Amino acid sequence: MEHQCCNRAGRRVARPFSGPPFLRASTLWKDRRVLALCLLAALSFTGCTSTEVTSPQMVVIEKPFRPSRILVRDIAATTADIPADAPVGARIAAGVSISPEQIAKDRQLGADMAAQLVASIRAMGLPAERALAGVAPQTNDVVISGCFVSMNTNGTAKRFTVGCDLSASELMTIVESFQITAQGLGRNLGRGTAMMGGDETLGGAAGAAAASGLIVTSRLKINGGADARARLEGWARQSVKEIADRLKTEFQEQGWIEKRD
Repeated sequence: MEHQCCNRAGRRVARPFSGPPFLRASTLWKDRRVLALCLLAALSFTGCTSTEVTSPQMVVIEKPFRPSRILVRDIAATTADIPADAPVGARIAAGVSISPEQIAKDRQLGADMAAQLVASIRAMGLPAERALAGVAPQTNDVVISGCFVSMNTNGTAKRFTVGCDLSASELMTIVESFQITAQGLGRNLGRGTAMMGGDETLGGAAGAAAASGLIVTSRLKINGGADARARLEGWARQSVKEIADRLKTEFQEQGWIEKRD
């Protein structure tokens, strides 16, 4: 350490520090103490911001097995036509009383739609057949079950009932696909299960279907029109196409068929 002094000529010259040793020691100690405090602060800051790194846990989601057969049930026209193991059957109320002649026509329409859907699934390269009454599905079988649903609008309230009610506001088809497991019914191939009662609404139909795992077709506006019966056949063909397109997407997601551009 140096200090300034003046010589006889009045010039300032630097001379070595000649003060007492304890003063030099205290100055050195001060420098070391400042350095130690800086190191301590740095270590404290590093310790507070340190992050423990752990290996991420792997979650494996088992996909359904590729089915040996896909059973397509006739589109139900009444609550009595819905099998007891079909989840959708417990969610929608019975409709109005319909004549036996109309029920027979509606059941034939549902059978024709099932036959068309079988042909569409086979065209995808998957084994499909119409489900036979009284024949129980086997483990790993995929079952496609659905029903006609009429929507009656009363102001803002909507009521959904099973069947083709030609006096209703609109008609749609609701379908769900599920796979049989060793424990019985299970594995909805869609994105979940929608709980619907007779007085509940489907919301935005297509949007609700995407969230619930149900397939809801386009609606046929009826409103008591006399030509409703004549328009049913064309609407049914369009409904089958919509169902087949949605099922194709689900089958691709399961890896049962290839995705092609």
